Amino acid sequence: MLFRSKEDPGALSDKFLLQQGDLLYMPRGWYHEAISDDSTSLHITLGVNSVTWSDFLFEALASACLKDASLRRSLPIGFANAGFDINQAKNEFRKLLDALPDKVDFESTVKGFANELIRTQAPETRDQLLNVIGIDRVGRGSILKKRPNLIFRFDNTADGINLTCSNNEILFPEPTRESLDYIFSRESVPISEIPGPLDTEGKLTLAKRLVLEGLVTAHAPSPS
Repeated sequence: MLFRSKEDPGALSDKFLLQQGDLLYMPRGWYHEAISDDSTSLHITLGVNSVTWSDFLFEALASACLKDASLRRSLPIGFANAGFDINQAKNEFRKLLDALPDKVDFESTVKGFANELIRTQAPETRDQLLNVIGIDRVGRGSILKKRPNLIFRFDNTADGINLTCSNNEILFPEPTRESLDYIFSRESVPISEIPGPLDTEGKLTLAKRLVLEGLVTAHAPSPS
């Protein structure tokens, strides 16, 4: 619970009427209010979700509290009563703050936010139906192109290589790791040039799987 009075937005700085086709950019943190007139009104709002340092601090502190019982102790009895020794409580609070840097796991918190971004990234599905329909035309001479702006993560598991991206987890056999690293480290690669222990048929199977999962697109080689 946050104890604060309602913030004063200040004096009105501008007022205007948006017409059909207008686009308004509103920087983050600007107070604003939209009111429609008596006619039918429809608009689309697009926003960019970002991770702020306050988000990071809340998560890091919450994780530290789960691990350290001293951060979960109750406030002193009578803290709301008149005559309460506020200075003693303040000293205890400062001790907790001073100890926080050693209790907060920065790397784990960063990894947690990164994993959430990777897991929730919307997949790129442009022309995916055409890619699926044409999967039998993918051959050894085809060229794979990685989907633009793809965010992903590889994890070695006891069962193989786990690929996390676009709200999906895909398990590949361990021998595919070298091939996967090569494919995802480049914008495009001919299937025939994929390295690793896989044979030609194995590389083709891997390529088709990546196409069907929507991670890459397959293209015919350019005419020589």
